[in-house]
Amino acid sequence: MNRNLVNIIQQMIDEIPITEQDFINSLKDNQNSVSYAAPELMSMWWNEVVDTLWDFIPETPTEEWQFKVLSIFSTKTVDELKRIFK
Repeated sequence: MNRNLVNIIQQMIDEIPITEQDFINSLKDNQNSVSYAAPELMSMWWNEVVDTLWDFIPETPTEEWQFKVLSIFSTKTVDELKRIFK
C-alpha cells in the first residue's frame, strides 16, 4: 500500500489545535515541499516529517490530539500508541 504523504500531512494538520500554529506551519512547509518532490526522494521526506513531529510532540505524548497525529502518521491506533508510550 502506497500512502500519499501530502494527504497524511493534511490529516495530521486537521487534528492539531489552532493554538499550535508553529507546528501547523512546519507541517505545511513539509507538505509544500513534498508536493514538488521527485518520487525517489519520498523516503527522505517521510524522515523529514518524522523530525517535524518530534520537534513539536514531546517524547511522551500527553494530549489526545498528539496521539491522533501520531496515529495518522504511524497507522497504529491511539490505544496502541498509549500503551507504547505508557
